[in-house]
Amino acid sequence: MLNREKMMPREKWVYCYDLVDYSYISFEEILYIRDTKIKLEEPVMEISASIHVAVRTKSKIFLISRFGQVLWEKKIKSNAICHRDRFIAIGKDNKLLLFDLSGNEIFSIKLRKKIMCIDIGETIVVGTEWGVHAISIDGRVIWEVNFGPIHLVKFDDLILAASFNRLVAVSREGEVLGKRICQYNFRDSSERDDKSLRFQR
Repeated sequence: MLNREKMMPREKWVYCYDLVDYSYISFEEILYIRDTKIKLEEPVMEISASIHVAVRTKSKIFLISRFGQVLWEKKIKSNAICHRDRFIAIGKDNKLLLFDLSGNEIFSIKLRKKIMCIDIGETIVVGTEWGVHAISIDGRVIWEVNFGPIHLVKFDDLILAASFNRLVAVSREGEVLGKRICQYNFRDSSERDDKSLRFQR
């Protein structure tokens, strides 16, 4: 387990770290994966970990093993990434790209507006400036719901989509189950509202 307090440079920001066991942590362009230190050319913007660790910088995507070996890198200026099991999904402007663990492109599809966030479950759920989109693993649009800009999506028994202080629950079939206005700002997570959520239709 990485010792975050001992490693953290005073003059650098902590962008990403593993909330469970601190198996990875990044300080701007420096990334530690267990005992391996990796220096990238640009600061880390986002990390998504599953079998491996997918890393997004301003102009590149890296897939790095849990032992710190760079498996592949691609020159893609992206907005969002998500790595789950055998897949790595990347948002590039309004285009969704899906890759396998070897770096082979499975599909590429254009959505209505710029991609803000991605999660992968049985389908790929994408939040854009337009709303929420469910995409099959083979690249078909299953359903779309217009909510306006979405900054956070989560695939579970149902799909949660959030933007600013709005939280929306959607079934896996695309039916809106409820909406909630929260004190918690999902775009600016500096404050947290731990009250139970009660959705309203």
